[in-house]
Amino acid sequence: MVNLISAQHRDGLILRYRMRLVTSALYCIATVIIIAAVLLIPSYAYLMADVSESERALDAIQKTVALQQASKAQEYLVSVKRRVDVLAAAHRDPSFNRIVESIATGRPASVSIEQFDVTFGEAPSVVVSGFAKSREQLIRYAEEIRARPDVTRVDLPINQLVDAENIEFRFEVTLTTP
Repeated sequence: MVNLISAQHRDGLILRYRMRLVTSALYCIATVIIIAAVLLIPSYAYLMADVSESERALDAIQKTVALQQASKAQEYLVSVKRRVDVLAAAHRDPSFNRIVESIATGRPASVSIEQFDVTFGEAPSVVVSGFAKSREQLIRYAEEIRARPDVTRVDLPINQLVDAENIEFRFEVTLTTP
């Protein structure tokens, strides 16, 4: 086959051919980028919705934690206030101090007291907790407290008298109202 086109004309045709190839390739690349961008828009919207939901959940959790911490702090302050009230009441009423002191010091050697829980209400009461070496010593100690004139009632649960030795006890002493 013989090419009858001049060299200058042939170079022009090759240049136009290459330009069309480059233009077509750039058009295909641009089309792919535009289609990809269009397809990524829903993903981006979904991702932004997910991020905002996560931020809202994080804010709710932070508020809950802050409220819980504030609640615990408030509970602690109420507990401290209650203790201060107990100490203030005990300070105002020296007979109450004497009662607690007599409960603590009038015990047999085989009975050890670990804790006093004081409750103020219509009738003040003291919950005494501790250990006793024998059932007889614990009963005698409860009877000695019951015999006091300023004690209304001593509530020693019977289930604490099941063991004969090494008894962990907890009983309530109700005091007369001054």
